[in-house]
Amino acid sequence: MTIMVKETTEIVARAMNLNLRFEFTGGVEGGRGWVGDVKYMLLDISKLKNTGWKPRLSSREAVERTTRELISELL
Repeated sequence: MTIMVKETTEIVARAMNLNLRFEFTGGVEGGRGWVGDVKYMLLDISKLKNTGWKPRLSSREAVERTTRELISELL
């Protein structure tokens, strides 16, 4: 399961009751971000799955949960 950086930011902003305005300024030709930035990153968990391990949360759920827990630690 994948999650975009913008979506991660939206999850955190929503949890913090922030109303953000996003401004995308472009990036490098043929890519995005900055020189040397990775276009896509996919982490492979197939070896873990071969041991019988299964993820309990999707990427989105993991970001939401982590955000909630970190905010609760700060309060």
